[in-house]
Amino acid sequence: MTYKNKNCERCGIEYSPNSSVQKYCFKCGIINKKEKRREYKQIPQNKVKERARQQKPEFKESRRKYRQRPEVKKRKKEYQQNPENKNRTRHLNLVRNYDLTLKEFNEKLKKQGGTCEICRKGNGKNRKKPSTDHNHKTGKVRGILCGNCNFELGTLEKFNNNLNLFKIYIKYLEEHGTKVKLKYFSPL
Repeated sequence: MTYKNKNCERCGIEYSPNSSVQKYCFKCGIINKKEKRREYKQIPQNKVKERARQQKPEFKESRRKYRQRPEVKKRKKEYQQNPENKNRTRHLNLVRNYDLTLKEFNEKLKKQGGTCEICRKGNGKNRKKPSTDHNHKTGKVRGILCGNCNFELGTLEKFNNNLNLFKIYIKYLEEHGTKVKLKYFSPL
């Protein structure tokens, strides 16, 4: 179904909406979501959790009922069978979360030789798909990593490179029979 062209409420540019209730063009929609996310993060967490607890049971039940409808199941199956939709979803997630297009992502990965920037291993059968590593404070993309390296880097970042904590980890592992070998290397 096509909808009549509208003017974006934010920038005033004419655009073709995807639904009758859409207010913003694609770029302004992303900006608006990021602003709402920032506002949401400023609400004290105890209030957020309390509100979520109150809404969760009825929300879960309504979602479950919606997913059980035959027309929804059919639409989902058709969507999943179309290979173009996988790329489309990936592209939308990259733009929404990192302001990076799928084409830019693939170019960056190709420039790295199709491998993780840290461990230099390819994305084989048993490995996770490539992950986009980014700075959580600035949102700037740093590189494309394998899922394992991205997770480990995130853990390192979370503890702010606290070496004392890593010494405790090593001591704990050694106390329980795991010999830890630390290798020092220079970055490539």
